[in-house]
Amino acid sequence: MRKLHVLLTGFILLLAIVSCEKNDKHDFDIDAQKGVKAMKTVVDFGPNIPVSEGEISPEVIPGENNGGNRTCEEVWSWFVDDQVNWECGVDFLCGEKVDYDEDGGGFVSDFPEGLEVSVEGIYISFVMDNCVEIDGKFYKVGAVIVKGSSAANVYYYEGGTMSDQGLAAPGEKHMVSNLTFCFVPCEADELVIAFKSKVKNGDGDSFAAYTTGLSIPNDPGSVRYNVLGFDTPYDIRLQSGEIIASITATELEHNGAPHISVVVTVTDDNTWEFTEPHLYVGTFYGLNHDPDFYLSYKDYPFDIDDVIAAPCEFLIPVSDITW
Repeated sequence: MRKLHVLLTGFILLLAIVSCEKNDKHDFDIDAQKGVKAMKTVVDFGPNIPVSEGEISPEVIPGENNGGNRTCEEVWSWFVDDQVNWECGVDFLCGEKVDYDEDGGGFVSDFPEGLEVSVEGIYISFVMDNCVEIDGKFYKVGAVIVKGSSAANVYYYEGGTMSDQGLAAPGEKHMVSNLTFCFVPCEADELVIAFKSKVKNGDGDSFAAYTTGLSIPNDPGSVRYNVLGFDTPYDIRLQSGEIIASITATELEHNGAPHISVVVTVTDDNTWEFTEPHLYVGTFYGLNHDPDFYLSYKDYPFDIDDVIAAPCEFLIPVSDITW
């Protein structure tokens, strides 16, 4: 009888051990599943893809909405260092979220008049001929929130822009589900600058050089433009991507009349000769005005005949600028 009691006790202990092992394994499986689920919901904030035609790298930013929608206020709090005096509707304008109907192939509501938005495949393009007027004030695009699936790419344009192409939601996999534009103030007739030239190095080798910046929608060439900020240098690069110089515009008085001085400064160690410079300073509308005819850089209003000093310096009467 004692022997039977010992056997029964051993059998019960064995069952308990097996049961504990099963419970431990079950608990481990649940924890593992929770861990995997948590890993899947983690979002990496920061730079993302795809880079736009204007060479703007989007970022995925944190926000209150778990579905990935982001607001202009959240964009500004992520990108702008000093938000003490920034207020939506005063220092910037918060655009409305506009849904995209994939089945219908269009947006369900309108964007501000003067802002043209198009979708080709998964990519977004936008353009405005000039600053758009909203509630009596003029604005340009400061950021675009491209939402797709459960995340959004934010394309931020420091200083603002009037066009870009090749924007998409994260991962380049999902059609945009909604789009939000955030606007910053600008002048009604804001100026832009673009430059291209043939250049020769000290060995006599010839290359094409042009400003970096934003793509010109109606110009299939390599020239890029920038919204003109006085005393702000903009890079000039070769087709290879090598930065060789910068271009800077400054306001001044000359012979009692307002002028703009535009100076190209070589920034690398080579000696560069700018043999066929072509400069555009004017409104974006003048640069991009006709979808059926693009303004070739050779048609830019200022060329070598307007150069007053080496390596490449222009002195432009404001009255000669295309408005």
